[in-house]
Amino acid sequence: MLSSGPSQNVINGQKTKSANTTPSSLALHKLLSLSRDEVIIMEVSSHGLAQHRLAGITFDYSLFTNLHPEHLDYHGSMAEYFQTKLLMFHQLKANGTAVVNADNVWGRKLTETLQREGKSVYAIGRSSDCDLRVVYFTPTTSTMLVEERNETYQMDSAMNGMHNMYNTLMAYGTSRLLGIPKEKLLDSVPHFKGVEGRFEVSKLTNGSTVVVDYAHTPDAVSYCLETVKLQGAKRIIHVFGFRGDRDPSKRSAMLSISAEWSDRYILTLDDLNTVSQIEMVDDLKRLNETYGNEKGSIIPDRTVAIQKAINESKTGDWVVITGKGHENYQQSYQLPTISDRETIEFVIESE
Repeated sequence: MLSSGPSQNVINGQKTKSANTTPSSLALHKLLSLSRDEVIIMEVSSHGLAQHRLAGITFDYSLFTNLHPEHLDYHGSMAEYFQTKLLMFHQLKANGTAVVNADNVWGRKLTETLQREGKSVYAIGRSSDCDLRVVYFTPTTSTMLVEERNETYQMDSAMNGMHNMYNTLMAYGTSRLLGIPKEKLLDSVPHFKGVEGRFEVSKLTNGSTVVVDYAHTPDAVSYCLETVKLQGAKRIIHVFGFRGDRDPSKRSAMLSISAEWSDRYILTLDDLNTVSQIEMVDDLKRLNETYGNEKGSIIPDRTVAIQKAINESKTGDWVVITGKGHENYQQSYQLPTISDRETIEFVIESE
């Protein structure tokens, strides 16, 4: 079974819709009982852990990439958020292993905590004491030089960016722990093009490039824009917004990052949830006046904002659209489209 966020689960090759990243405890155990898959991969949310939806489940491997400021309206602080994430590692089997990205402060804290508790940790990162070490990485070509068990070799990926480097290594390292041969993995990695809605790239006839990415935290937006810059973008036009009823404390940081990395940004609507459009637009105006600069403008209609960004782009420019990724719109907009990808296609066909 593969849980792939709030849209779907895949059990025995069959997709079913899911309202939550981690289903309720009863629903989850039912799905597990139905699964005949050899390996079950589950995305475990902090909400799911806090609400005991994972009760009764133990893991052979638990993976930790990083911890970004998110859901703090629910957890209260980063320290509490970390403690909630830690719960998953307390559900490791006695012979289970934690696979941890040790290149960030939270990963190092988790490694130290788990080692004190006597748990097995497989560390990934740049440090010489990591089990899977990155010796060299080229962001523009996504080529890595990796050291494992005193052997150094090259790994090529089809996905760009530092964040994808870590994601690839996490998957690779876990697969090695499962006993999959290195040669088979190294042959497979370059053929994986990525997850729907995550750094999806389209080349336009005018010589510009459009990226759709699910990034909706400061760190994720920073990784995305930095990756685009490293790809040689002449100009970056960034289109993004904020979700209603979600942690507002991260909004100023996201705007500041966009103002730093992009040459122009357009603030627009994301999911409103229970917040009115008037209230959200007022918040966009306030944020832009407080944290923004002459680079920024506000176009509430998301489809029109994307259309304007694409029409303004020139050869060598990159238009980066973040926040929604593969998800459909919750609101209706001027253009007859239901997603960022569909809006891009509509604008291209209308030229």
